[in-house]
Amino acid sequence: MTDALVEFLRARLDEDAAVIARNLGSSGVGDDGCFPDYQTYIDEDTEAADDYLSAFNPRRMLAEVDAKRRLVNGCEAFPNYDDVGIAMFVENTLQDLALSHADHPDYRPEWTPQ
Repeated sequence: MTDALVEFLRARLDEDAAVIARNLGSSGVGDDGCFPDYQTYIDEDTEAADDYLSAFNPRRMLAEVDAKRRLVNGCEAFPNYDDVGIAMFVENTLQDLALSHADHPDYRPEWTPQ
């Protein structure tokens, strides 16, 4: 496990959490205009937007960020692993978590899962 990969993941999770926090209203749906104004779309688009917002509402997304943080922390709990299997699992888990940010300028090609 590289410290740089853990730092990268924590920075992305911090960024995600900040965006989500700005959109947390009492109902769990964005209240600052960051979500699309789907009420101006035609009916099938309104239904699709409603489905999307129901599936990816800020409260759920924040829970996903928290779960990813726990995974990163759990991986970091094995700093001096001697077992090759554990080492591979830790590396693969961190690389898999980072893959969703592969388009970020700080993402390193060597983090791409094999």
